[in-house]
Amino acid sequence: MNAWGFRLLVATVAEGLFLDRHIDTARAYNNEEDVGAAIRDSGVPREDIFVSELSSSRDGASSSQ
Repeated sequence: MNAWGFRLLVATVAEGLFLDRHIDTARAYNNEEDVGAAIRDSGVPREDIFVSELSSSRDGASSSQ
């Protein structure tokens, strides 16, 4: 991710943390490390943050129909 994209991600994560302390992500975005860095940079204690991640059967997770 380039510097501009990372700054945008940090701003988006910060806004989400300000609003409700919940970050919703997906493996398909391939940005787990960047989201983690943005959470660390936010200054919000990790125990105050709820992170959810969408996975699909393409990620190797099982799915039921």
